[in-house]
Amino acid sequence: MAQTSFGKHRLLSALSLSSILVACGGGGGSDGPALPVGPQPVDVEISGQALAGSALSGVVNVYRVTEDGERGEAYTDEVTTSENKDYSISFSGLEGDAVLVELTSDGSEVLCGLPVCERDGDGNAAVSYGESHRPTISLSGMVVIRQSPTPSSSSAITRAEGGGLKLTANLNAITKMAALLALQDVKSNDTNVLKDVVIASNAKVANRFGIGDLNLVDAPQVDLTNPTALGNANKNALENSLKISGLLGAAVTQGKGNAIDTALDGLSSDYLAQGLADREEVNSGAVTVEESLEEALLLIDKLSGAPAKDEVKTVLTTAEADAQTNGSTASTQGNVPANIGEQGLVATKAMVSQIRDLIAASDMFTPTTSQAAFRDEVEATELLLAADLDVTSAALEAAGTAIGNAIEAYENSSTPLTSYSENGITVAITTSGNTVSYSVDQDVVIETVTVAVTATAVDAGNMVENMTSTSNADGSTTETYTGSGDGEVALSGSAETDKVTMTLKSGSKLVAKFSYNDESTYKQTSDAGTTSETDEWSDRFTLDSASLVIDVAITEKAANPVAFTGSMNMSLTGLNSTTAGNYENSYGPTEPYSDSETYTETTSYNEFTASLSGELSAPSGSFTGSMSFTAGAYSVTCDVESSYGPRDFGFSTYEESETCVDTDTNSDFAEVSFSVILNLDVAGVSDDMRMAFSADRNGLEDGELELDFTYEDGRALTFDYNSRTANRTVNVTNHNGVVMRVIAQETVSGDIKSAGTKYAELDEDAGILTVTYTDGTFESFAL
Repeated sequence: MAQTSFGKHRLLSALSLSSILVACGGGGGSDGPALPVGPQPVDVEISGQALAGSALSGVVNVYRVTEDGERGEAYTDEVTTSENKDYSISFSGLEGDAVLVELTSDGSEVLCGLPVCERDGDGNAAVSYGESHRPTISLSGMVVIRQSPTPSSSSAITRAEGGGLKLTANLNAITKMAALLALQDVKSNDTNVLKDVVIASNAKVANRFGIGDLNLVDAPQVDLTNPTALGNANKNALENSLKISGLLGAAVTQGKGNAIDTALDGLSSDYLAQGLADREEVNSGAVTVEESLEEALLLIDKLSGAPAKDEVKTVLTTAEADAQTNGSTASTQGNVPANIGEQGLVATKAMVSQIRDLIAASDMFTPTTSQAAFRDEVEATELLLAADLDVTSAALEAAGTAIGNAIEAYENSSTPLTSYSENGITVAITTSGNTVSYSVDQDVVIETVTVAVTATAVDAGNMVENMTSTSNADGSTTETYTGSGDGEVALSGSAETDKVTMTLKSGSKLVAKFSYNDESTYKQTSDAGTTSETDEWSDRFTLDSASLVIDVAITEKAANPVAFTGSMNMSLTGLNSTTAGNYENSYGPTEPYSDSETYTETTSYNEFTASLSGELSAPSGSFTGSMSFTAGAYSVTCDVESSYGPRDFGFSTYEESETCVDTDTNSDFAEVSFSVILNLDVAGVSDDMRMAFSADRNGLEDGELELDFTYEDGRALTFDYNSRTANRTVNVTNHNGVVMRVIAQETVSGDIKSAGTKYAELDEDAGILTVTYTDGTFESFAL
């Protein structure tokens, strides 16, 4: 039966194409005419910009590449970058189908675009973000030149007047690494075709460092020190530049060099020799992907005026958490799909084949396949342990609550406490200098289940408080309480039943910095036996920053256990809460008691970020993942009025009203971003798969969605949806830049293009979506 509602089209809403695919035809295609071997009269113009965090000025050359992988002669005279620090260079007499573009900086003064650009001899920061320095560095990139665009999500090549070719070549640290890798591969294998080597090396480096455009020189980028450029940068440009700058920044931090040029040389040498690991157990001085993402997150907090900042931060936070918790310690240069570089009809049909593979992988969620064993193991364990997980969590929570109250009691006690008890839980308190330790070690009974609990919190915080009291001329008294502090509480513990163990691992901690200011003016009067009280107050609490890190392990007590190991991180910055109001009451021998209160409360914060990452493992497979959530600035103001007193018939009643207004409007809304990464390694699925999902709120009721599937062999599929676009369009792009456009109106339609040329059309009839190729063959999807 046909389904015409957009929300019902699983192809679009689930973005998985999880339906039955029936192949009804075959056929081939060609890549289109390639440039013949030998010098060609075609004119070529290459333009772009070179970035090392910030844009660089200098001279640009275009070189031939020799058969033995060396830089050959220049095609033309060098050119100098413009005032805007971009370049354009033209030449003719093209030989082969790839060239080397190189910029050598002229040492002009620029702003540092990394967390740290230079370090002194002792390893201390000498030039940090936003400070001036004069870098001397060479950046390069390999550019494939052919009459149709190289694989990319956006075409790098356009036709100039007179039939010449215009290409983009943006240069940076990873385009140089890819160029060096291509030259190395040409040297090591005489049979390599230069074009194929360049395409593969660009794709391999892009795969390793999570750059969506496999043709690296075509990937958008932005000067991270230019406010105007940042204000105009889209998500892809900002994300690419932060990842690349983070990588270069990590090279400086890890001591690959005290300046960006030597650091890049050291980084490139390591990559060419063995690649980079996601993470490492012990810091060896090598750069890891995790460290590069940490540098990128340090850098993004320094940027201002970048509209895509929050959504990119969420994506980077998820990627960093995934690398830290689930990443491999093995070094790799990245993976390259076997069919990288395909175009035309062949590439179009290969993309449909990718979708078929995705459908096959999704079959693990049906009960008729072998992959369901993993699902069944997890579900059975969940049913078996649900009650135990509840009571162990409740036991740890009860211990944590008791410790939290013990900390407050210790701070407020006039004499040092050595223990604190509540609800049958005893907290032992010990001190050593400025450090106070709180610990629980006992059985806790939760719903008749006995749980063995150990929990420890070590408080090394500092707190300064002050109180003043002033008697005023009108007989009132004003009291002011102020305080500020910063604290770090280390957390650890475990809870255990006969079926499951839950462990809060060492490294868990709560860190906060805060201040407060409370002022109250109180007055009491008495007249003819009637007493009246008034109180006017204003309170302010500021939480400058707070972060919580929880590392947890949950393990089934069984010979072949199902287990979860993971980490949760939360941070909040710029929380402000203010309250101002007044209170009054009166009572007397002949006057019934009455009171009234009116106050306004405003709560706001700058940013809230949360991430969760970990691994769920069972005998038949494992599932690792990470997720992050970021909410931008938000504020809400509430006006509250309440009163108590005699009403009709002499009865006293209580009345209250509350009105709240927040900042969420069509023109001023809280930006929210959500990101998930899932890594699947389950028996029966032929290709390990990584799924990355991100969602960004770009209006009060609008948003953008992106879903990326990356396979172990480097193949990729990206689904993009923006609720603001007309016709509810989903664009699906693969690693060769083939784009499937799916439009949902009354029925589904669309097309598939390679290098801008249409090779297939999509049409729905009675719930069946048919893909018809230009060679007359077709395939069908059941919706």
